[in-house]
Amino acid sequence: MQRPLRQIRTDLRLLSRLEASLHRAEIPESVRQATRSHAVVRLHDDWCRFIRAVVYSSANGCTTVSGTRIEPSLPTRLRDRAMLDELRRRLHRRSSWHPTWSIPRVAIECANSLGASNASALAVVLGATMTAPGEMRLARNFLVHREMNTATALTTGLGVSSTSEVLDLVFGAPYRAGATRFEYWLAELELVAEALVQ
Repeated sequence: MQRPLRQIRTDLRLLSRLEASLHRAEIPESVRQATRSHAVVRLHDDWCRFIRAVVYSSANGCTTVSGTRIEPSLPTRLRDRAMLDELRRRLHRRSSWHPTWSIPRVAIECANSLGASNASALAVVLGATMTAPGEMRLARNFLVHREMNTATALTTGLGVSSTSEVLDLVFGAPYRAGATRFEYWLAELELVAEALVQ
């Protein structure tokens, strides 16, 4: 599980540097907003890829960062596409279904369905109270789709309803311990990522 951890760490650092660079005064506001929107979408997508890699690696068998060997739960090693087909078959889902990896319940269900021997450990970490994945998903879905249902979910979940409001909420005023909400998401996701691969 070294590779997924290295990748998510790299991605989180790049997004942190990108956000830090946007505080320069000479950057036009439209560019700042577009870049911040992209950063939220990218963070969500990076997190989904990481969770998928951890679940798939667990099902295929791997060694954790701490050296614990996770035995394969499948008779043969499967690549991503074949693993997705196996999930669809085991969960009785239609051929167009894709797991929403940023929802902890879905990731836990997939790990359990694939019979990953560390599924209970993954469930403990993913089931812990985290704010980042849920808030990040709401913001990302609104920024990408900009539909009535995503706006309603955003208003219900975060109390904002426009692009400028969501970006101000995520990148503006301090959220916790003097960090912006985006900085807090980055820190929380890195801690959770490290706990998942132990």
